[in-house]
Amino acid sequence: MSDSATLNIHQVARAAGLTTSLLRVWESRYGWPSPRRLRNGYRIFSRHQLEEVVRAAALVRGGLAIGKLIVDGLPRWPAEPDRQQLAQPLTTARALRLPASAHRSSCARTRSCSGCWCRRWSDCASSACAAGASPTTRR
Repeated sequence: MSDSATLNIHQVARAAGLTTSLLRVWESRYGWPSPRRLRNGYRIFSRHQLEEVVRAAALVRGGLAIGKLIVDGLPRWPAEPDRQQLAQPLTTARALRLPASAHRSSCARTRSCSGCWCRRWSDCASSACAAGASPTTRR
């Protein structure tokens, strides 16, 4: 696709994994995206607008509210997080232990216990389990 290529709303929506009606709602509520219009009123998007819509759709699917992303009719892209900062909370979260009740209910749901010493879901369900031993802490 060349830089001067244009796309209609159906092509942009399909590429971004959105519906055409959602793109229209974003345009009416937030003033973005603001595609060029043909004389018949059809929306025509540039390649750059397509890339922005795809990026915004990914952020919205990731949990960012579109109202927080679009400010004054323009996207305010979040800063790229430092990968070192992201690794720290994940390491901390892995070390946390499950509460005993959560561990036992998980074992009862799956009818298996591969994360603690008991190795049998019936032991976990009967509270003979090691008080919620985390699946990462084997004895």
